[in-house]
Amino acid sequence: MGCFDPVNIVPIEARLFEDCVDGYFPLSVTLAHLLQRQCFGSALIAIRVAPMMDIPNLESGAPVPLHINPLYSGQIDWLVAIARMQPLGSCSIVSGWAQWHWNDRARDKVSRLPHSLRLAEPAYVHGIGFVQGHLRTRSLGRVKLAETSSCVALHMPNIDLSDFSTDVPQFDTVESLCWSLNPTYFLEWFDHSVVGSWGCRYSLNLGNGSEELLLVEKRCEVIWRALISDTRAYTKRSFDAVPA
Repeated sequence: MGCFDPVNIVPIEARLFEDCVDGYFPLSVTLAHLLQRQCFGSALIAIRVAPMMDIPNLESGAPVPLHINPLYSGQIDWLVAIARMQPLGSCSIVSGWAQWHWNDRARDKVSRLPHSLRLAEPAYVHGIGFVQGHLRTRSLGRVKLAETSSCVALHMPNIDLSDFSTDVPQFDTVESLCWSLNPTYFLEWFDHSVVGSWGCRYSLNLGNGSEELLLVEKRCEVIWRALISDTRAYTKRSFDAVPA
């Protein structure tokens, strides 16, 4: 299995979800509300085609004005990110990749979205949510080990399970898809040369064996295929490369 030792792959409690989020609060707060509704500690989320806004000097708890200067608005074309709860639960930590454009073209030169970003309209979001537990990870916070078989697992280098009494179920990596979970700054512009392994199929040559990876067994359901398609939308490999 090359640089991936099977003892470093642990199945975790996770489930696919769909939801709708709005722009009443900054995106990090909105996603914290989503995690609370879904009873997750963290989640891999995907959003496609969502109007956005960033109004100068608007307090995080202030209502959105009825009329918005078009120069303060734009659109998220594609977004894939990890959202996880802050210790106090007031907002989430969001890191990941996105492509977007602003109506004010001068802002398109900025390679990161601002923390004050809000959605301008309700948006459909789907992804994989992770149940909070006692296993500490770098990228997802605390997750829960699966007690039975699971279609989702983490590759965690040098993992220590000595404090856990449960037996870890086996996870089949042969037909799995893989996402890199390397943390990035808040919603950075998607760049192939930087992203590298994001969204690639599981491979013996993927990564260097020292990073956290999310593994998902290949599933045939339409909802799973839609998520895979959205998270791989701008990678060099097309969705058609995923076996049916």
